[in-house]
Amino acid sequence: MKELALLGGGGLALELIEYMMDDDIKIAGYFAPQEDSDCSQYISYLGDERVNYSKNLKYLLASGLTSLRSKMMNFIESHNLESGQFISRKAHVSSMAKLGKGIVITPFVSVTGNPIIGDYVFMNIYSNISHHAVVGNNVVLGPGSRVNGHCSLGNNISLGSNACLIPGTTLAEGVEIGILSYPRRKVSSNKFVLAPPIKAIDKI
Repeated sequence: MKELALLGGGGLALELIEYMMDDDIKIAGYFAPQEDSDCSQYISYLGDERVNYSKNLKYLLASGLTSLRSKMMNFIESHNLESGQFISRKAHVSSMAKLGKGIVITPFVSVTGNPIIGDYVFMNIYSNISHHAVVGNNVVLGPGSRVNGHCSLGNNISLGSNACLIPGTTLAEGVEIGILSYPRRKVSSNKFVLAPPIKAIDKI
């Protein structure tokens, strides 16, 4: 059975290491361009994945930046590597939900009803996806963020901590939702939505 390895170091990787260790999941190590001293206290540094990757491992994306995650996804796919999956024992995931590959669901997350969730989605602690929601690929949900029923999310989207999508909201590709923001209805592609008062601006 292939062991799991993380792509990425830094704070989010450190959190993921903790969650996986709590579930007694063995981690082979982490790949990153440079060694992260915090992560190396707990798991082995395996070097730069572009040089040292192995087909004997499964890979989890351990970065919260959608642009970097997209490059990691392309690396996995282009090298015919196998993506891993982590679903915390402390999470609730509905048996009716459809989950893509490479997904990470951390403790106290809830996936309720029958949502369709794409590939390489990362759900951080206390986040939620509800019934009839459709979530694209490479979507990152920050701690406490909520995707309510009948929402539709494109690819490469990030929701900041405690952001909340009103039921029926549609987010086009590349949207970033700021901390504590509550967008309504439809947000066009590559917009950055700020906290109240709500304002959508072009991303630089």
